[in-house]
Amino acid sequence: MTPRTFDAPVSLTRRVSFRPDRAHRIDRAAWLLAQFIRREPVHYTAYERRFGRPRASFQSDLATVRAARIWRGQTVLGS
Repeated sequence: MTPRTFDAPVSLTRRVSFRPDRAHRIDRAAWLLAQFIRREPVHYTAYERRFGRPRASFQSDLATVRAARIWRGQTVLGS
């Protein structure tokens, strides 16, 4: 066998790191989806009582659910 030299750089892959805030964000988005599926109103007061998060997190989670474009019948959930 003969050694060869390659000019291509070595590929770098990022390590996957577990961040607890991501897991909690999924929980909050799932709760919002469940509220929308049951056609229950979603209010910040209920969100704050359940998760203890600020209004900015509520708005961010709503935006995440809306960006997912999940349909229920003829309507998009979260719209």
